[in-house]
Amino acid sequence: MHHVAPLGEAGWLSGGDHESDWAPIRRPGGGFATCRRISSCPTFCSTSSGERGVTLVELLIAITLVAALAAGMLMALRSSLTTMDRINARLEGNRRVMGIQQIVSSQIGGVIPVGGACRLNGSLQSLQLVTTYSIGEGARGFPHVVMFKVEQDPEGGLQLEEIESPYTEGGGCGGGTAGPNSQTLVLARRLFSCKFSYHAPPRPDGGIVANWVDSWNGPLLPSGIRIETVPLDGVTSNLPALAVNAQIHITKLQMAYVDDYE
Repeated sequence: MHHVAPLGEAGWLSGGDHESDWAPIRRPGGGFATCRRISSCPTFCSTSSGERGVTLVELLIAITLVAALAAGMLMALRSSLTTMDRINARLEGNRRVMGIQQIVSSQIGGVIPVGGACRLNGSLQSLQLVTTYSIGEGARGFPHVVMFKVEQDPEGGLQLEEIESPYTEGGGCGGGTAGPNSQTLVLARRLFSCKFSYHAPPRPDGGIVANWVDSWNGPLLPSGIRIETVPLDGVTSNLPALAVNAQIHITKLQMAYVDDYE
């Protein structure tokens, strides 16, 4: 077996190197490598292949780039989750407003033309009526007295609340206070303004009155009731706090009506 020595600049053994100090070793992938025997150290090999390792600096740069990409993805994911929560909250608020609008429209549309102290009586910031539609029983229960009124909101601005109680022969009307069998619901909060308006019914000759008035206490029911609200914070990208335009198709005179709730 022949010894293979490394070549110097001139293609010969470098100075100070002896041929006996070098020995060929077969590599696992094929070919030979020249290895120098050093008495005080393990065998030192010098290969002539073009393969090279990864330095510590390159490894640190790669780890830094991967960490930066992971942090960017985490921030993007967090921003997406925050946006989704805001959208869900807005949609939930819109669904609540639409549900309340439907309830109030059904209550006004189901008004009963009763007489006495419980008949329909409305002003700019309050409305009292007897209706066949209630919050707890829907359209299947007994008649209820419903009182809408505008109050001060503890969080600032105004709020529109509803007080609903069963309509009985001996029940009081017009007080606007919650009783033992009543139910109170806050329809809208943090309002800048809230007002009621009433549309007069058609005239006996069939003519239509186009004006809206700020109060109603006549023997006939109005043909429509409108509730307009303006949010305190002036948000216009969302649905209004509450906007109701309910039609009343009953044209009879308000008369005495009794239906015992027992």
